[in-house]
Formats: sequence, structure tokens, C-alpha cells
Amino acid sequence: MKKAINLLELIIAIILLVLIIFGTTAFDIGNRGLLDYSEDRATLINEANLVLDRISRDGVFAIGDTANPAFTHVGTNILSMRQDTNLNGRLDGADQIVTYTYNAGNHTVTRGGEIITSRAVDFTVTPQPVGVNPPTSYVVSITLQRDPAEVTRDVATGALLVTADRAMRNPQVTSQTRVVSSAYSIH
Repeated sequence: MKKAINLLELIIAIILLVLIIFGTTAFDIGNRGLLDYSEDRATLINEANLVLDRISRDGVFAIGDTANPAFTHVGTNILSMRQDTNLNGRLDGADQIVTYTYNAGNHTVTRGGEIITSRAVDFTVTPQPVGVNPPTSYVVSITLQRDPAEVTRDVATGALLVTADRAMRNPQVTSQTRVVSSAYSIH
């Protein structure tokens, strides 16, 4: 009796081969999506840290006294600092005012007129300690998103809403730092 492959065995072998091909393809597609998501998050984390580092470095040169505070803020989206640009430790005409401003309409944070990020969906400046005037430091929090135009906010609270599907396609990160002045003029 001759051994041969019958039709049923052939169909089962083809089905198994197709399942293996579909499985490896799905695995590859899933891994590529995860890699893209990870790369987007890493880029956003780096960008957020660069923005906050720049604000912190500017804060190191901030100088003030009780009449002219080192830091001032307007609402929760604008932070200004008086910088001792000639490093003489005194408030004088050489000092400059550096202002960081968040524009929610175009998702930018600017330093003066220079755009330092265009992916911001939130930028909050909180004086520390709360209730002390003038504040001695600020906590600056920034939230960046790969495509900030896709942001959805809760109508009642204004909080950012993120679904699992949207988070994979359009990741966001939040980072914060404390900005402290290193100088206080007594002159």
C-alpha cells in the first residue's frame, strides 16, 4: 500500500502554516507599535526635561528683594524672573526680566519671543510656599503630547482625558521641577 498525503492532511498543514505566518506578522506589528510608542515617549521626556532645565538654569540667576521679587507670576501660566546678568549680586539697570509664557491655543511655551516647545498641553506655575508673598520658589509642571491638537479635556473639570487607545497613538508625559533663586539682594 502506497503512503500518500491525502487532501485533509494537506488542508490542515496549510491552515497551520497560515496561522504561524499570521501570528508572527501580528507579533511584529505589535512590537513595531510598542517601539514607536516608546520612542515618542522618550522624545517627549527629553523635550520636557530640556524645557524645565532651561527654566531652572534661568532661575539660578534670578535676584530680588522684598520690593522687587526675583520671581513674579501671572495666573498659573506665566513666570517672570529678574536676572542678575552682570553677576554683581545687586539689583541694578543691567538686570533683565526673562518671561516664560504658555499659550494653550497653539500649545507653545515661549521664553521671551522664542518658542521652546510646541507640544505643550499644560504648563502650570505654582508659588512655594503657598500663601507667602513674595514666594521664594516655584514648582513648574509641564505636560507634553506628541500631537497636542488631539487633546481632550473634561468639560466640568478641565482635566486631561486619555483613553488607552489614544495613549498608545499619541503619548503624553508630565514632568515638574522646583525653580529657586540663588541670590537675594540686601543692597
